[in-house]
Amino acid sequence: MKTHWKKLSNTKYMGSWDFEPDEEKILTIADVHQEEVTAPDGTSEMKRVITFEETGEKPFIVNNTNAATIEDVLNTPYMEDWAGKGIILVVQKIQAFGKLTDGIRVRPVKPYECEECRKIIKGDSERTPLEIKQQTKKKFGKVLCAECEALLKGKKAGE
Repeated sequence: MKTHWKKLSNTKYMGSWDFEPDEEKILTIADVHQEEVTAPDGTSEMKRVITFEETGEKPFIVNNTNAATIEDVLNTPYMEDWAGKGIILVVQKIQAFGKLTDGIRVRPVKPYECEECRKIIKGDSERTPLEIKQQTKKKFGKVLCAECEALLKGKKAGE
């Protein structure tokens, strides 16, 4: 695996360099708040920031474009309602600072949700979220996360 040079600057906030090539991050919003963010040039400004439930994920500064996409995906403009909900982040080429650069964007689709426990379905080492959704729907008649799938498999085996 190669290391992007910006990873070594230990930035506090998530950036495109925190993604592997073609990676999607399916994350659960823990909190949305405003905080003072200091730019590399030393200036500071109040920004919207999302923190995530997933351990090890950096906070994400939410620009207007991404906030509008989250509003569309979650069907609410109220940031307080975003907590506990899932979003998908990807890196795309965007126009910023007068040039084409990598930027984080919220995908305009909602992550799949387990019909049993309501958790967001994430991929595992063998299957993508879509494959898990399709396989569990076919086998159990409903969309399940890997954990609920394992529980139901265990119940079926013990019957």
